[in-house]
Amino acid sequence: TPSDTLRTVVAEGRELKQQITDVMAQNSAVKQDNEALKQRLANIDQTVEQRLKNAQEQFKLDSQQQQQSVVEGFKKQMDELTRMGQTGATNPDLPIGLGVQQGDGQQFK
Repeated sequence: TPSDTLRTVVAEGRELKQQITDVMAQNSAVKQDNEALKQRLANIDQTVEQRLKNAQEQFKLDSQQQQQSVVEGFKKQMDELTRMGQTGATNPDLPIGLGVQQGDGQQFK
C-alpha cells in the first residue's frame, strides 16, 4: 500500500540520516587523531634533529680534542728531538751497536 511504502521510505531516510551523522562524527574523530599524530610526528622529528645535532657537536668536540692531543704529542717529540740535536748528546737509550758513528759505511764506497 502507499502508506506502507511511505513509512518504509521515511524509516530508510531516518536510518540514512543517522548513518550520515555517525560517519561525520567518526570523520571528525579521525581528523582529530590525525592532527594529534601530526603533532606527535613533528615532536619526534624535532627531538631526533636535536639529538643528531648534539651528537654531531659532541663528535666535533671530541675530534678536535683528539687532534689537539696528537698535535701536542708531536710538538713534545719535536721539542725533545730539537733539544737533543742542539746539545749534541748521543742517546744513551740506544743499545751498543745501533748508534751511527762517524765513518760508518765507509767500506761501502
